[in-house]
Amino acid sequence: MSAPIKEFSAGKTRCAVFQNEFNGRISYSFKFSKSYMDKEKNWQNTDNFYDTDLRDLKILVDYLCAKQVKERTPKAQAQPEPQPEPQMGTPEAELPF
Repeated sequence: MSAPIKEFSAGKTRCAVFQNEFNGRISYSFKFSKSYMDKEKNWQNTDNFYDTDLRDLKILVDYLCAKQVKERTPKAQAQPEPQPEPQMGTPEAELPF
């Protein structure tokens, strides 16, 4: 698997964004994971989530959906006031979607 083009996090939950190309068309895929400390005090990653992780997953999914809608919505002539982005570790650059 190739390296992600961007990663976001909320709490211990993380989302890696991958760019794919098939038949000349670009698409994106997402991998969600969570960090935890095992019994030996080593950090591990998993893709299993508890009900207590759902809030952080929702924050990540809502943020990604909002970015996609924003990027795919035609620009109106009258620009509304810009809204601050959610605080999640403050992404460094805009995603290309």
